[in-house]
Amino acid sequence: MDQDEYNSFDEAMERLLSWIDGIDLPMFVLTHQDGDRLEIVHATDSLGRGAGIPTSLFPGHTAAEIFPPRTAKQLEGNYRGALASAKPVSYEEAIDIDGRETWWQTTLSKPVGFDGRVVLGIAFPITTRKEREFITADAMADLQSRFEDLQLFSTMAAHDARSPLATVSSLIELVLDDFRDMGDGKRELLKLCSKTVDEALGQITATLERGRNLSSTISAMTRVDLGRLCN
Repeated sequence: MDQDEYNSFDEAMERLLSWIDGIDLPMFVLTHQDGDRLEIVHATDSLGRGAGIPTSLFPGHTAAEIFPPRTAKQLEGNYRGALASAKPVSYEEAIDIDGRETWWQTTLSKPVGFDGRVVLGIAFPITTRKEREFITADAMADLQSRFEDLQLFSTMAAHDARSPLATVSSLIELVLDDFRDMGDGKRELLKLCSKTVDEALGQITATLERGRNLSSTISAMTRVDLGRLCN
């Protein structure tokens, strides 16, 4: 980079930093320097508050000089991915900061005018939101488990009741076979009992069918970045 290009780059960087300092958002800027060094140039006070880290720790340092090795490797991979991408990159991820698991919604983009050597990051802390999501997911999993238990119980109960009723129906049919009506209405009563048992068997069969067809309508399908998830 010659002197004119250096001055132009430096002036553009000064304007960029002045611009982001006027916006109360958690942002940071890093540059791809000689020697393949990804150095953080600036971080806003809002980012420092969200991360619980003084912003003075960021300028002039790489991720490896601020964060634990595993976290630093993860962050640097994000930055290099953004430098190689023609479009902004957005993602959610957990980052270990001073032994605390913090969640962030981050967008990395390359500002125009820096020859693709500068990354502007906007990182919103979403730890509280993620904790609520995890609690909701646990509650839904528990509800699904209870629903499956209820489904099994209702199916088993209906199945257990069907066999005795079928036996009663068969016994009534045996009694009615060659049954001599003495004019006291007992045949009609036996037929009424048989009809009642048949209706009960029909209801039990319908209950078993509904139990087999019961299923959760909640769809949790989504695209997942397995690499980021495994990290």
